Amino acid sequence: MTVHLISVPYDSGRRGERMGAGPGVLARALEPRIQDAGHVVHHVTIEAPADSWRAEIRTAFDLARQVAQAVRDANLALTESTAPRNVKTMTSEVSPL
Repeated sequence: MTVHLISVPYDSGRRGERMGAGPGVLARALEPRIQDAGHVVHHVTIEAPADSWRAEIRTAFDLARQVAQAVRDANLALTESTAPRNVKTMTSEVSPL
């Protein structure tokens, strides 16, 4: 099984400070344990855009957008990895009334 870890190391728009320091600590502790349990780890760290001024609310929305995309990507990867292979799609034609 692949486990997707999505880290967002921000608190109030500031990277790695206060609660923003937690995701890195947790990821470093979790990754080896998950791997030791026989799983593959796909770790993504979400970063605020480098080209923008760090306003707290703007950064929060930028990060939320990226988290949503990372979750969509993880969900798609999970869906693709569990989809049956070599299955023919059956279609039926509807006759007109």
